[in-house]
This record gives sequence, structure tokens and C-alpha cells, in this order.
Amino acid sequence: MADSIDSIVKGAPQPGQEIKSPPMGTSPIGVAKPGDPLKHTPSSPSMIYLNMLILEASLRSQYLELRARRRKHTFFLSLLCLWLAGFGYALFFAPREDGSGVGGSVYWVVDMTEKVCFISGIVTGILVWATGIWERGIRWPRRWFSICNRGLRGFNCKLVVIKRSWWVELVSLIGFFFTYGAFSSRAGQYRFVEPSILREVDRELNLTHSEHPQLPFVSTDEEKGGHEEDLSPGGDYVKLLLWPKPFSPNFRENWEIYRSEYWERENERRALLRSKLKIRDRQLAKQQNGWLWWLPGQPKIEEKSHLHASAAGDAEKLHHRPAAIGKEGKRTRSGSVRRASNSAGSSRSPTPPVESEEGGRSRRGSVTSLTSEKRRKKHLSTGSRSKRPGVDSRSVTPEFTSPLAKESSIGESEVS
Repeated sequence: MADSIDSIVKGAPQPGQEIKSPPMGTSPIGVAKPGDPLKHTPSSPSMIYLNMLILEASLRSQYLELRARRRKHTFFLSLLCLWLAGFGYALFFAPREDGSGVGGSVYWVVDMTEKVCFISGIVTGILVWATGIWERGIRWPRRWFSICNRGLRGFNCKLVVIKRSWWVELVSLIGFFFTYGAFSSRAGQYRFVEPSILREVDRELNLTHSEHPQLPFVSTDEEKGGHEEDLSPGGDYVKLLLWPKPFSPNFRENWEIYRSEYWERENERRALLRSKLKIRDRQLAKQQNGWLWWLPGQPKIEEKSHLHASAAGDAEKLHHRPAAIGKEGKRTRSGSVRRASNSAGSSRSPTPPVESEEGGRSRRGSVTSLTSEKRRKKHLSTGSRSKRPGVDSRSVTPEFTSPLAKESSIGESEVS
């Protein structure tokens, strides 16, 4: 019992004991008993392997994105170096046309053009360093790998690059430079997939969620029921390795088997998804564009659906806008009439009705200013007169005086 718990928690046996290894060629998920309640706990080997796959996929996407960024900036800086080398040679080392020496040109326009181009290249290099492009595009992608492994040291694992042959790397680099990464990005090819296609692919490959769990989705659509899938091949370029000291050889071997089998099935599933989506897109393009579906300038299916949805939403907003404006105008007019009727019986002047037009707003401002002036004059005139009995008037002083005011009045009477 202690051996099994120790293997579940950290995958290492007790000192001086050995655990029988599972049969070779089988996935560690199938090793668990069918009714084992600890199969889906976070400390079970299958869940540990799945979490490591999620971590590896995330680190792989970051690695490919940073590698593409480094290649793009390397290509730009290579062109800048060639620019500076060419115009520097023309300014300082190229022989002159008249044979009087080296550097520069006898033609004033050519000489000034070379100087301006050389100085602009130097200024561009200074700006590349001053604005942080060198730090973000060249230095950080190189330091990312060591910093990532420094952070993974606490998890007793490390990230390594899968070595490929030199000619594959060379062809990939040259192809990236010629296309500037337009067709060489492998960081992720996300595409919305309908649930019917997902069920069809799983049925053809005999895959279930318990035997072949899926990685977390980027975004889901609750109305349609589908989600975005990464259709690019995975499991290449980088991999996670477990340190031999904290983990047993059987645990590390099971991780390698689980990882290879998972990506083999997942790449087969993604290839089938790509083929089915390609056939579906071709059929929809033939239905929408007719015999011109093969032209390269036609918009994609997802772009068309997005444009239709946005146009329908804008039309609905424009349709509801006049009705909302009319309702708002009626509401303001009815509210102003109600306020005028309520204030008609008071001693103060009635508030003028609020109108929705610009002319009504200007008239309302003038009327309120006149009313405020009349009220101020009336207050000044009534302040000098005595208070008439039987008339309700609002005074500034309260009806009940405070104790301090009473004491001051008593003191004044005694003094007088």
C-alpha cells in the first residue's frame, strides 16, 4: 500500500524496494484499474502526465513565437548591416571615378546620396538599440530558454530542444528569410471547428475523452457549441524531460511512452480535421462564389460569416435607433408636462417644460435666467418689509432656536 501511494505521489519507490514495471508498449492511462477512484485525482500519474503535456504545449508555442521574432529581427538587422557595409565601402574604400584616390564620388549628387544613406543607417541602428528592439527581438529570445529552465527547476524537469539534421534547419531558415515567416510559422493554426466535424473525426478514429483527453481550448462558442482547435502538428521542436533523481526510471519511461502515443494520436486527429475542413471550405466556396471559387482574391469563409454577422448587427442597431429616440423624446416631454402641472399650485413660479429641440433648450435657458432674476428681486424687496400674518413664507432661520441662541438673547436683555 505504501509503495502504491509513494508511486502515485511522486513516482519514486521506497528505498531498497522495486515496483514491477507495466508491460511495454502500453499507455500509462490503461495501467490503472477500471474502478479506481484515484484515477482522476490531481496526484495520479495520468493527470500528472496530462498537466505536463499542457505545460509542454504552452512552452512550445512560446518558443516558436520567440524564434520567429528572433528570425524576423535577425533578417532586418542583416539587411541593415548590408546597407551600412555597402554605403560605407562606397564612401571610404571605393576608388573614385577620376582616379585621384578612394572614397566618395566626383559627382556631388551621388556623394551626398551616399552620405545621407550611410548616416540614416547609423541612426536606424541607434534607434534599434535605444527603443528596445534589440532587447526584445534578439537578446530576450536567446535568454528565454535558460530563464525557462531556471523556473522549471522547482518542478524537477527541464525543457530541451529536439535536435534535427543541419540541412533541415538550414532549409527552414532560408525559407523563413525568403518568405519573411509568411508560410513558416508553426506556433499555432487556430480554427473554429463545428461539433459535428469533431464528433465525426472522433468516431472515425475511435477516440474517447477518457482515453484521449484534449488540451484546454482557447475560446468556445456557447451558441454553436464548437470551439477553436489548434490544427498545426504538435509534439515537435521541444520536449519536457524529468530529472532522474526525484523520479523513478519507470515513471520517466511511462511519461515518454504517454507523450509519444498522445502526440501520435493527436497529430493523426489534427490531420483528419484539416482535410475535412479543407473539403468543407471548398464546397462552401463553390456554393458562394460559383465557378470563380479558385481565385486567390476571394475572402475566406470565416471572414464572410464575420462580415455578415457584423452587418446584421449594425442594421439591427440602426433599425432600433429611431424608435429609441422617439421613445426618449416622448418620455422627456411627458415628464416635463407632469412637472409643470405639479408645480402650478405652488407659490413659486412654474418650471418651464423641457423640449427636445435645440430652440427649446435656448428658450428654457432664457426663461430660467429671467425667473431667477425676478425671484432675487422679490427676495430683496420682501426682506425689508415685515412679515405678514397668515401668509406661508419660507424663512432662512429655523422655527426652534438653539440653546446657545437663547442664552445669548437672555444675556443681551439683562445687559439692556
